[in-house]
Amino acid sequence: MRSALRLASLSLSCIPCACASTPAAVPPEQAAPKIVALLDAGKSGDADELFAAEEREPSVRDGLYPLLYEQARGRFERGETTGAAAILRFMARAYPKSIAVREALVYALFVERAGSAQPPPELVQEMGTVIATLEGADVPPWVELARAQEAIDGGKPGTAREALARFQRANTDSTPEIVLYAEDIERYLQTQPR
Repeated sequence: MRSALRLASLSLSCIPCACASTPAAVPPEQAAPKIVALLDAGKSGDADELFAAEEREPSVRDGLYPLLYEQARGRFERGETTGAAAILRFMARAYPKSIAVREALVYALFVERAGSAQPPPELVQEMGTVIATLEGADVPPWVELARAQEAIDGGKPGTAREALARFQRANTDSTPEIVLYAEDIERYLQTQPR
């Protein structure tokens, strides 16, 4: 009997040690700002680790999604597309089935690309990669416009023309900025050989 009690007390004394090595999930309202701060500091690996600790609890994982998305949206509205894109990249890894996140990431990259006369090749490549993940999904017409821009940047005017034509066929309700951008792409493509 004594050896069983000693074994039980030894087992119970080990439990706190095991729990101490696995961080407990914190409420999403506390975890989201920490994740964003890590992303701002360029520590995406640390943000991934923190998310991995949080995602063990489904309610925390699900609770983080709208908070992180709101952080990205707020940054985008303030004109901080690079910061918004960093959060959306993280979310695309954390929530790989979310079409809305990938769509928002394409938009952030598209806006970032639109502000650059000579975009970095990495930006063009990333935009193309994320667009490709949306293949077959029901996405808004402007995604085809982003696809056309990515094709132009990649030296594929034929692919750009096809994407622009798909945009023009499907577009029924775009902002004036999108319509002007489409017209600019069309003018550019008219100067390119067929």
